[in-house]
Amino acid sequence: MSRRRRAESRSGLALLALPLLLVIGIVVTTETPSASPAPTATPSGTAPSGMDPFDAFILLEPYVPGTPIDPASCTGNDPRLCIAQAYADLAYTEGAIESLRRLEASIADPAIGGACHLISHRIGAAALMAAGDNVAAAVAAGADDGGRGGALCGSGYYHGILVGAEPESGGVEAFAVRLHEICAAPDAWTVIDVGVNCVHAAGHALTSSSGYDLPAALAACDVFADAGPGGDQRGACEHGAFMENAFSGVAMGSSWARADDPSYPCGEFPGAVGAGCWFHVGEILTRAGVALPDVPAYCAKADTDGRAACLEGWSRDLGLAYPDDPATIAALCPAADTVFGAGGCLMRAAHEQTLLWAEVARPAAICRAIAGPSAARF
Repeated sequence: MSRRRRAESRSGLALLALPLLLVIGIVVTTETPSASPAPTATPSGTAPSGMDPFDAFILLEPYVPGTPIDPASCTGNDPRLCIAQAYADLAYTEGAIESLRRLEASIADPAIGGACHLISHRIGAAALMAAGDNVAAAVAAGADDGGRGGALCGSGYYHGILVGAEPESGGVEAFAVRLHEICAAPDAWTVIDVGVNCVHAAGHALTSSSGYDLPAALAACDVFADAGPGGDQRGACEHGAFMENAFSGVAMGSSWARADDPSYPCGEFPGAVGAGCWFHVGEILTRAGVALPDVPAYCAKADTDGRAACLEGWSRDLGLAYPDDPATIAALCPAADTVFGAGGCLMRAAHEQTLLWAEVARPAAICRAIAGPSAARF
């Protein structure tokens, strides 16, 4: 069942009936800041505690077309809901490329830059609906010779499409074959990171469509052993499967997610497979209130593969958490040096900023903190 159909059938009760991460009672209301035009579609449930209401809206609620408005007219203390809806409606009415190009042109806006991945998620969901749930057509609609297109903001566009796709009647294995055909297409690998992000998004979709049966989703990822010019992409699929379970599993009733243990089930999957789980632990912990500088101590609890993945994810998170503070990133990164060597953490933080914000000024500032032999590696 697709996310849209699943959300409709549950009438939003999945967000209310299950144990939640660190219960703090964040409520997503149907009101928007008074200074913003109200988007037609607004959140309808309660966001799981530990989840930002905006994240819950994008990840757990289906796209509903609204009355198009100019994203620039969205204001207020937190205009992200209005902005995401506006860009999605623009994609639905005028096409994905028009919406993505306008998003790219506005990415320097602080209200957009930090949320652009999830905004582009919503654009993908709208493009899928506009394409009549034809996944291949929606993916193709994101191709743009004049810009980054669907690759913008960490390829959130493709994530939104694949997570919203209707699974095959033959179950998760048949769905994986269909997604493999889409992600392995040569066109998916002509723009940097698009192919691997398609596979990553497929992992999200497999976990979601399986009813959060994580082992089944991971097994289905085996079909990506030969996806694209990059060769074996099972790891990218597994990362996506674990990420979907990590951020939506508690709310959706996954037996492989625990509200009181953000690192579960990473320890159940040792070695390279489990590394895909550990990669996201830092982000989960910080959303649960753990200070970002304290995350490496949690990473130390993992096995060798898991610890490296946990610190890699943490390095990425530093780039996102301190977008305009390269000095803090440089001060914290040595905690990962034992795994990556000098400069490795800095390079990962800079890489993530480049992917997400599609500009070089911020990551270049991080790069200037890399000295000696490490500088030549970047």
